[in-house]
Order: sequence, then structure tokens, then C-alpha cells
Amino acid sequence: MTRCVGDDWSHDFPVEDSVQAYCEEHGVRLVWKDLPAEASVPDAAAEPAT
Repeated sequence: MTRCVGDDWSHDFPVEDSVQAYCEEHGVRLVWKDLPAEASVPDAAAEPAT
């Protein structure tokens, strides 16, 4: 679980899935960004540059 943290408080994010964590009470949203494996390294030989 990811924690929503402030100056003198801390709690688990009420909403957390594979895309984001969100705390409506504090208006905090964390978005996970991860490139798909096939997009991380382009294959230069697959298509010639135009």
C-alpha cells in the first residue's frame, strides 16, 4: 500500500490500483507511468526512416 502523508498525519490511499493511487480527502493523486516492454526499445531495423 502507498501512503498519503502530510505534516502530522499519514494513512493508506483509499483508492489504489495498477494505474493510480488517489486520496479524495486531500486531493492527492499519484499516477504510475511505465512503458510497455515492446515500446521501451524501438527496433531500428523494423521500419526504415522516411
